[in-house]
Amino acid sequence: MQGISRPIMWILLGLLTGAFILGSVGCTKYAKEEDLQALDQQKQAALSAEQELQQKQKERQDLQNQLQQKQDELAELQSERDAVAKKVQK
Repeated sequence: MQGISRPIMWILLGLLTGAFILGSVGCTKYAKEEDLQALDQQKQAALSAEQELQQKQKERQDLQNQLQQKQDELAELQSERDAVAKKVQK
């Protein structure tokens, strides 16, 4: 290394280090198997969450329908009660 100047030696060392890092990380346009598995798991979780959301929305709509039926029934019974109370007062 007597013939190589210090700045050139540092540049070469930097290039070799960079090449080693790039070689160890890998340069591919394809996803790794772990990445594909993680993506698939996220997709399944999203689909599951969407299904659960639809189920909860349907359940909510059913409960709202039941509530409306009960409120209608209550109004009808209150009307009957008021009619009976009127007859009793006469």
